Amino acid sequence: MADKIAVIVNANARKVRKGLYDERMLAHVFPEAEYFKTHTLEELDQVLKLIKRNNYPLVVGLGGDGTHHVIVTEIVRLWGEDGKYPLYLVLRGGTMNLAANNIPVRLNPVSTMKNLRTLLEKSGGLAELTRENLRKTPLLKVTNSETGQVEYGFAIGFGAAYTISDAYYASGEPSVQQAFNVTTSAIGAFVMGGKQGKQLLGHHRGHFIIDGHEYPYKTYLIAVASVFPKMVLWFKPFYARDGMWKHGFYFLCFSESTWEAVKNIRALSLGRMILKKSYNDLAEKVEAETESGYTFDGELFKPSGPYRVTIELGPVFQLLRV
Repeated sequence: MADKIAVIVNANARKVRKGLYDERMLAHVFPEAEYFKTHTLEELDQVLKLIKRNNYPLVVGLGGDGTHHVIVTEIVRLWGEDGKYPLYLVLRGGTMNLAANNIPVRLNPVSTMKNLRTLLEKSGGLAELTRENLRKTPLLKVTNSETGQVEYGFAIGFGAAYTISDAYYASGEPSVQQAFNVTTSAIGAFVMGGKQGKQLLGHHRGHFIIDGHEYPYKTYLIAVASVFPKMVLWFKPFYARDGMWKHGFYFLCFSESTWEAVKNIRALSLGRMILKKSYNDLAEKVEAETESGYTFDGELFKPSGPYRVTIELGPVFQLLRV
């Protein structure tokens, strides 16, 4: 097989640590690929420098959404924002697999690698792949004023998106069922007047500027930016008018009361309703000042105080569908 393919296995990913998937399983069905197991950011940096130096046309990542977040961030850092990036294939190595669900990549990592090998054999190589197998996706570019870091990824959430994610990771072994339990328990606790419900679903102070226009409300329940329409669990909250999504990323900021959110949870979570005190549309740049932490592709940022973050359209990646 002529195409050079690099597979990066995150040794710290939960399913890799537990032995559910590893490079030996993948190599069994696709022995022609080269496998790199990384334990640290420094090791990842060295692997990506080798990939860039040897001009690998396809990079495959095994891990959760956080793994893919780190890999694409490092690729942009090394190649530059105007670089010619390798194709990237997301393997379903996480719990929520937000990126894989949207691309979509539906099968487990071993089956996906097996299908990749078959696809390349039938098509004659990466250069012969059609649009059916490729998805052009712009990344979010997020600049954090507190850390000075610039990161790239797929979805970032503030307010309730952060507090529920924080409670989820603190609740024990991550799973889809556990995420569902934490989310529904928070809603139930709020309805019953419980302390946990108020903590997880309370409003946060924040100041947002959306494409140069000031968002008029000073508190919010949740704010989410994403390059994908589907979020975790059953949430597809972005209001999708026909022909609307042409340029920009999805952005939602909700400032109605928590009671309004709970009362209309089904319609709001499926993008079928917009209430007055909210923004639900495309955006190309959002500047946010808030005290809430955020979750970016499953990774949590816990601030030490008020901070500013800028969300913009980043470079475009070619994601492989298999």
